[in-house]
Amino acid sequence: MIMLTSLIDMLQATFPLIADLAIDPYYPDDNTPTLIILAASLIIAVAFFAIYAVASFFFMKIFAKANVPSWKAWVPVANLWKFFELGGYHGAFSLLFVANIFPFLGQAASIVGLVFLCMAAHQIGLKLGKENVWVLLFIFMAVIWLGIMAFGKSVWNDSLGKPALGVERPPSWPVYAGGVPPTPGYEPTPPPTGYAPSTPPPDYAHPPLSQGYAPPPSPPGPYPPQQ
Repeated sequence: MIMLTSLIDMLQATFPLIADLAIDPYYPDDNTPTLIILAASLIIAVAFFAIYAVASFFFMKIFAKANVPSWKAWVPVANLWKFFELGGYHGAFSLLFVANIFPFLGQAASIVGLVFLCMAAHQIGLKLGKENVWVLLFIFMAVIWLGIMAFGKSVWNDSLGKPALGVERPPSWPVYAGGVPPTPGYEPTPPPTGYAPSTPPPDYAHPPLSQGYAPPPSPPGPYPPQQ
């Protein structure tokens, strides 16, 4: 309790307006409501920024696989906009979450946005070599899903899912016939650098060709009949 009181005292000095609003007018000498409200606000704020930082870092790793500038992963709304585009959906779906500030209508818009966000995650998972069932992990534990996609060894293959929007296809993106990568085959070892086959001297002459096999002469034709 002493540590909590010290923490809240620091917050009261930093945010006096919030502390004044939190004081119970019927019990102005009782700081318990203030302590609870400010402590809960601090915990929620720290948890929010920590989760956002981790998710943005995972976004950055996924964006790097798709040749997207990493700074877009750290900008609010812009990261979701690009996430939707990588999944093949228009980035304007990210604005549905901004509409959450409006009552009733905002809640419905957020639900629609979550549905399309899961659909985009499904397409991104396919492009990173994951099966359809992996979208369930995104629905229940999105941060873990992002971490697996970010640090997995899979290579981005846009042909395995819905084509991405707003991203120019770089030469590094492989395009396979039918979306299936070919089986690695044998590749001959290249000659060492500077290697050149030896050439004969200028006065060199090839030896004469030996007499080859010649078939025997054919037998004479049939004798003419005698009269």
